[in-house]
This record gives sequence, structure tokens and C-alpha cells, in this order.
Amino acid sequence: IHKAQVEETDIEPVTLENSGDSEGETSSGLSKGQSVWNILTSITETIQNIINGSDDEDPKRDKSTDDLGEDSLDTEIIEEEKANKLLQESASGDAEFRSDQWTAIDKLANNRTRLLLIQRTGWGKSTVSFIVTKTLRDNGRGPTLVICPLIALMRDQTKNANQEFDLDAIRITSDNEHAWENHYDSIREGDCDLVY
Repeated sequence: IHKAQVEETDIEPVTLENSGDSEGETSSGLSKGQSVWNILTSITETIQNIINGSDDEDPKRDKSTDDLGEDSLDTEIIEEEKANKLLQESASGDAEFRSDQWTAIDKLANNRTRLLLIQRTGWGKSTVSFIVTKTLRDNGRGPTLVICPLIALMRDQTKNANQEFDLDAIRITSDNEHAWENHYDSIREGDCDLVY
């Protein structure tokens, strides 16, 4: 996709293309899209349960804005000038937003809308999510959950989030099961900013 596509959505499950089986269903009888949706929902619920399971309140978390579906924030969290400054600090002094990067940041951080952002590799989707996460964390929000299918990419992203934006990013992946309990504690205690 070459043109920027920023679209508000209610994030409905989608049915994936049929990849050979005649009915496009999994062994459980669900469509492939429903299975993917169920997995993502389960992951999100698990992370939410980890967060809610703690007796200690996250001091950074503002519960008054927990419902993403409502515009419960009365003030703008980040102005374009501040977002641009974060970009320049992370990249180089003369870096500028690409087409629609600020639009995505504004919709997520200031309008608290759900957003489907489809862009080519290298466009700066991670930069958008890092700036939004940093801004929301600085304003008392909880960690950002990132779903990614590639462990190597998650390794790079956690490293970049830390180095470029001073964000504490953790991975819960099949290659680091030994660290899961520590990561769960980090989520409960509100110490991490990004969860991959």
C-alpha cells in the first residue's frame, strides 16, 4: 500500500481468505478470521486480568479514562509541536512527520479513538505507537499492548522503544518463557510501558 490510509473503526473481526480448505473453517468450526479475533481477544483479556489482578494500584494509571470507546478526556494530551520534538529527539534534529503520522498520533492520543493504520514497512508505524505510548504513560495511562507475529521484529522494537524513547518495553514470547513471571509482575506494578 503506497498511499497513507488512516481510518477510524470499531475494530470488528474479519474473515480471512480461504487458503485451501473448502469451508474456510478451522477444526473448531470457526472461520479463520474468528479464530484470529478470538486469540487476540484472549490475549487482551489475559493482559487486562494481569493488570486488574494486582492489589497494588498503578500510580501512573488514570482509571477515569479506561473506556477507550468514550471521549472522556477534556483536554488535549499532546500538541503537534511536542510530538514533533519527541520525533526529532528520537531520530535527528531535522526529522519531520510523514504524511498522516501526526493525524494518527492525534486521533489516538487526543481523541482516544480506535485506529486501523495500514502502511508500508519503514513508514514509521512504530514511531507513531512509541510517541502515543510515551504521551499516554506520561499522563497516567496504562501500558500499550502490541501484537506482532515476528519474534525478531519484537526484539528490535523493544530495543528501539528503550533507546529512542526511553520506554520500558517487554516481550512475552515463546523464546523467553523464563522471564514471563517477571514480566507479569512488571505489568501488575505498572513498570512497563509496552507489552509485546
